[in-house]
Amino acid sequence: MRYCIPHIVGATGRDGRGPSVIEAFALHGFNRALAQKGIRPKITIFAADPEFNEELYSDIPDVDVRHCPHGAILHKAAGSVDLLGTRRQLLRYPEEVSDCIHDCYRDIIDEADLVVSTGAPHAVFAASLKGKPAIEIIDHSWAQTFMAVSIEGRILEPQLAAVIDTITFFEAQAARVYLLPEYLTPPMFAYHFLRVAPGRVRSLNGILGPRISVSPEEAREKLDLDRSMPIAVFTGGGTPVWTRLEQAILNEVCSTPQATFAIMVPHAEDKKVFLSVVRGKIRLIPRRSYDDILSSATIIVSRCGAGIVMDVFRRPKAALFAVPEIGHSQVEGIRAALLKRGLALDSSILKAFTQEYPRSSGIDWVVEAARQLLQAVETILDEPSALSEVVNKVALIPVEQEKHIAEEVLRDFL
Repeated sequence: MRYCIPHIVGATGRDGRGPSVIEAFALHGFNRALAQKGIRPKITIFAADPEFNEELYSDIPDVDVRHCPHGAILHKAAGSVDLLGTRRQLLRYPEEVSDCIHDCYRDIIDEADLVVSTGAPHAVFAASLKGKPAIEIIDHSWAQTFMAVSIEGRILEPQLAAVIDTITFFEAQAARVYLLPEYLTPPMFAYHFLRVAPGRVRSLNGILGPRISVSPEEAREKLDLDRSMPIAVFTGGGTPVWTRLEQAILNEVCSTPQATFAIMVPHAEDKKVFLSVVRGKIRLIPRRSYDDILSSATIIVSRCGAGIVMDVFRRPKAALFAVPEIGHSQVEGIRAALLKRGLALDSSILKAFTQEYPRSSGIDWVVEAARQLLQAVETILDEPSALSEVVNKVALIPVEQEKHIAEEVLRDFL
């Protein structure tokens, strides 16, 4: 290893919880691998999401977290992709990237020995400008995501195509690309990286992060929750439409209390709090207990972003109820792969989440979608054998792939 005190720079995408979780596990992997060699690295993180959770790094000493709110993002409305909002965001992307590199990355990248990106292709590009190795750990390509959305939504135009080509060029600068397993990385994205980064693509055999050993009973005892009822946790990974959906679910269970199961949802206005609702009675639970909140669940209801899917898969007893997100080829590809392998519960009974269902950005769709979700959860909880079948398959998935990444990257690049 060439450097006594390597400086590792992490950069997360502006896309909710998923990239932050992947980045955290990856950097923990590097930190532990270097600690075994008696080396304490310097770690700087550029967080793009405004709700970035710094507690993910609480056990790494002296982490320098810097907020740099730039990057590509899909806009959402009424449970699907907002095409015009996404187009506006994309057309601003070149200017935002220029500002980001000048204002945030320039001096830090000069000092870096390695850049670790999770959905931040502009960080990969910034590293390439300075001749620094950058690795990407990802479940999708932003360039391919935007291309698919633009073609399906019939908004592709020369100016937009040029921006997508720029993102493709940025992604191609990665010294190594680590793709999440095939059930978390739809084939279109694997083919994309094999084409733009030939010889530099690796597919992981499992997920990042350790298996959580806390049982539902232990988690409920820690949180002082009712242990006699099943618990359904609703979480959309921080996407805006799910914030409204979660509020509608809360309103519904408070107006018509569920007698057969309890629910937990994120607080719509206070991101540091979850709400537990049992027979119409509400309790506040700090979000710092997020791991225990998920571990307490019988079923976790969410869209199929890679971050939340990995969160569920690290639990010993929770099953994922995979909710569609129309117009988002990435998460819909993941959902299809999970259902094909029996790793999630099928949500095809949800009519409000189909392409044909009348939708608007108004309250009507959100209320109806919330009611359908609650009815579907009640139906599923009446079929314990289906829950057990999913849980048993998920238990076979390998974990802690960050160890493999750190070992290989430190050997090849540092």
